[in-house]
Amino acid sequence: MLVTTKPPSEDLGEVLSSAVDLLRARMRMFMVEPRADDLETIRQFVEAGDLRPVVMKIFPLSNMALAHEMLEHGSVTGKIAIEI
Repeated sequence: MLVTTKPPSEDLGEVLSSAVDLLRARMRMFMVEPRADDLETIRQFVEAGDLRPVVMKIFPLSNMALAHEMLEHGSVTGKIAIEI
């Protein structure tokens, strides 16, 4: 993965405009074949506490409709989990 950024701006309007552009961006999902060495590296990060999922809220199964509604409206930062 390659991530590029431009130097930070001193202009508040430009900073806010960039922030809005980031909020409008959509991620695309794709599937890959897992490789044992990559999974081992991820396991080490998880066990060391260096890689943790961001869970916004955990809903009971009875509130699944509310969880789905939050996802539809895009008001979620992180993951939504359903407790079964």
